[in-house]
Amino acid sequence: MTPGAGISRYTPSLMSPELLERLFVGRDRLLTAVVDRIREASEGTGRNHTLLVGPRGAGKTHLVALAYHRAEALRAAGRSLQLAWLPEDPWSIIGYRHLLAAVASAAGLPSDGDAATLEGVLTQAATNDGPIVVFTENLDWILDSIGNDGQQRLRHLLQDSRALLMIATTTAIDRNLSDQSRPFYGFFTTSRLEPFGVDDAGSMLRAIAAATGQADLERYLGTDEAKARLRAIEHLAGGQPRMWSALASSLSISGLNELVDLLLTRFDDLTPYYQERLARLSPRQRVAVAELAALDRPISVKELAGRLGVDQRSLGKTINELVDRGWAAPVTSPLLEGKVDKRLTFYELAEPLARLAFQIKETRGEPLRVVVDFLKHWFDPDELGLGSAHGSETKYIELAIAAQFEDSVVSVTRSLSRLPKTRAPSVALLDEVDLSLSRLTEGDPSAFLCLPAPVRSAVEALPSTLPVTSIRLIVHQLAATELGRVRHPAMDPWIARAGELATSTGTDLARLQLVRWLARAWRFDEALTGLVDSDGLAAVGTRADVAITAWEAGRFELALELEEWVLEERTMLQGANHPETLTARSNLAATYSSLGRDEEACELKESVVAAMTELLGRGSSDTLAALLNLSTTYLTLGRFEEALATAEEAARGLAEVRGDEHPSTLQSKANLAVVLASRNERAAAIPLLREVSDAQFRVLGPEHPNYLMTRTNLAISLGVTGQHEEALALLSSILETQSQVLGTQHPDSLFTLSSLARAHRAAGADDTSRRLATRAVAGLEVVLGPDHPDTAAVKRLLG
Repeated sequence: MTPGAGISRYTPSLMSPELLERLFVGRDRLLTAVVDRIREASEGTGRNHTLLVGPRGAGKTHLVALAYHRAEALRAAGRSLQLAWLPEDPWSIIGYRHLLAAVASAAGLPSDGDAATLEGVLTQAATNDGPIVVFTENLDWILDSIGNDGQQRLRHLLQDSRALLMIATTTAIDRNLSDQSRPFYGFFTTSRLEPFGVDDAGSMLRAIAAATGQADLERYLGTDEAKARLRAIEHLAGGQPRMWSALASSLSISGLNELVDLLLTRFDDLTPYYQERLARLSPRQRVAVAELAALDRPISVKELAGRLGVDQRSLGKTINELVDRGWAAPVTSPLLEGKVDKRLTFYELAEPLARLAFQIKETRGEPLRVVVDFLKHWFDPDELGLGSAHGSETKYIELAIAAQFEDSVVSVTRSLSRLPKTRAPSVALLDEVDLSLSRLTEGDPSAFLCLPAPVRSAVEALPSTLPVTSIRLIVHQLAATELGRVRHPAMDPWIARAGELATSTGTDLARLQLVRWLARAWRFDEALTGLVDSDGLAAVGTRADVAITAWEAGRFELALELEEWVLEERTMLQGANHPETLTARSNLAATYSSLGRDEEACELKESVVAAMTELLGRGSSDTLAALLNLSTTYLTLGRFEEALATAEEAARGLAEVRGDEHPSTLQSKANLAVVLASRNERAAAIPLLREVSDAQFRVLGPEHPNYLMTRTNLAISLGVTGQHEEALALLSSILETQSQVLGTQHPDSLFTLSSLARAHRAAGADDTSRRLATRAVAGLEVVLGPDHPDTAAVKRLLG
């Protein structure tokens, strides 16, 4: 087998031993120990079972493959051994008997019969021809599949017959292995895979992914998303590659504690080095370094001199000395070339990890900020969780989660890098970015260079062919998404700058971005004027965006006119079954529903489901989402059985495809609960709403709209069943959260206020209900307008 052919197969079982050896890095001693245990098993009755622990992409499969081939070599040399290499993904193992059958089959033995028969087959085979070495990955999955009884039987088999020697891997030590009451607690000789320490981490991880058959991981490590993550960590680490493997994209959440330990260990090792270097500086040099470390942003010599209260010329000499000694570095940016006066030089700390020399002294037992920075920038919002946290590491994870709720730097950096966005508000920082880019085009780089370093790096990492004006349009799109589709005074400066961009560039894209802003401010006449003579897919997308905003504003007839045009254009330009055409059908269906044309809406949604089923399959996440959407229309039409069936199918399918606690799965369960409540099955709906609410709190956080909506539906069901006290408490809590996060005059806050008014009326407090409803109507008349359908619905509370 040639190396190229071996790697292209993406599976270790087809790789040559020579290729495996060539790709193996950094774990020779561990591999030697594993092979020694196999050799010892062939010589006597000792059985030293191995468990290799490491996150996905850490090279476990590579090591197991090499151990297998070296065991084959031992067998060829005359050792009494039998080998059984189970599939990497043991989907077919669903019980103890299936595990034994898989082992027997892999060893070339009869695999029929019940568990007792298979135990006998394996034991007799080991007696005749030597122990069976079982190479198995994802042991945690297998232990879950065989259950506690199966685990007990397996342990007895391993201890009593000594027929098998286990060489197993797992991504983490779960309860089956860490709980003292479980059969396999303390059973294995466990080795945790240490991270790689090489410069070319990304290339090496891709090679390992190919060698271990993880084609998805290999492809992912070559994507812009993976590069963005690595780039962010490289910036935080100052280009230190030694932590990269521990931060690989497939790192399991259960490895967070190990990750924090690893980072702390690495930083603890580095701190004396930096402190020793710092001690060699002069007092003036040290104070300049300390200020650069505290600022965490570039600064000019003039500003730094002012902050330190020293002579600018003298400090300029000090900075030059620090540059020569590797402590400071002039800031460069591809966006500055040919645009600014080269005499305007800004400086920053050359090695960001040098801040450890100061942070270690300043933390006084508190978590190191640099560790929290790694966590909050590396992990996606749905990957951080406290489920497996323990000890001192818990505080780090808590702070990282809090940062993803509050830190706009993380939010903007991830948005610009096209990574999954965090929940932190980001409009103010996006405003800074846009203004800094505007000033940059005028020759003033100071505001841009003083942006938070991760944000600046994310901007610089955008395609080099993009002019600054195009980057500004990306920033405007992010800000528009953040501000939403309800008019707000904060939109005014963005509209003004978008108008300047449209005028100065004269491009269609800039003009269409202005149209989107005008629509979001509900200045629809101006927005429609801007759409005149616009064509092409960009114009179609803008009309679709304006239509959605018109729908949000209660301008359903305008939304209908635009959506019918969009659907016709997308069908003509992209085809009837293109994903964007199907989205246009779904949007039109929603508008039909708002206009009371539910039968037409249902027909459209059914056509979307049929098209997606044909294109993607019934079990795809997109098809299941369309099914979920269809269930709401069935519910509106009173077709309760169909509503329930489609909601159940969607919830069940999304759980299988995306997992029980994926946000889309949780939303499908919440919708299912609403269907159950509408069928007056509140005894089933209320527990389900509680379950979903608890999960959304863990996964999405206490401020996420989906979590708050689930809590609202729970409160409504509680009120209907006469549990008024809890219902009122829930709605009051939701209103408090929304008022803090969105403001008291946001539509969501006002809708919750109206729900609270209804709850008080149901509880018999009519005066309180009328007072709250009056407040809600007054707010909605200002925000949405007196003729908006939602305003009219709340008005009916006043009689």
